Amino acid sequence: MCSAYAECARHGRRRQRHLAAVLLVIAVALLTACGDDTSPEARVRARVSMCVDAVESRDLTALRDCLVVDYRDTHHADRRAAVQSVLAYRLRHRVVYLFTHFGPIEAPGDASTARSTVYVAMTGVPVESLQALISLQADLYRFDLDWRVEDDDYRITRAEWQRVDDPRRIITGE
Repeated sequence: MCSAYAECARHGRRRQRHLAAVLLVIAVALLTACGDDTSPEARVRARVSMCVDAVESRDLTALRDCLVVDYRDTHHADRRAAVQSVLAYRLRHRVVYLFTHFGPIEAPGDASTARSTVYVAMTGVPVESLQALISLQADLYRFDLDWRVEDDDYRITRAEWQRVDDPRRIITGE
């Protein structure tokens, strides 16, 4: 129990940022999962697209499928906790649109694993471009995702995220 209103408010904002970050991770994962191209990069992009769709539509089964069974990150002990965080966030926000922009995608060796960087913003309205996102002044996060192939699909094994202070740097490539 929080001892003061201000402490409760800080705790709530921190928890909301963590939930938002998990949503973004899953969204990124879904965007990379589909496509006709069978290259690891195309498969990761397609998977991220599928994860984004799952978050936006509150499809918990599809969302869970984006993550490996032994998923962990710095804020969630397991896959169940991560999915529950996303569910809690979606219950508080009726409409969520995820805008994604891809950074590098690497799949060394036999491509059974991959690493990708995806920038994700959550908004209440659809966003078509980075320029439009900047005009909305939405929060943007950078997700570094580790992937592993399981059952012929890439799934997220670990995610790290941080807020991007200046989204214009992504446009200019800085």
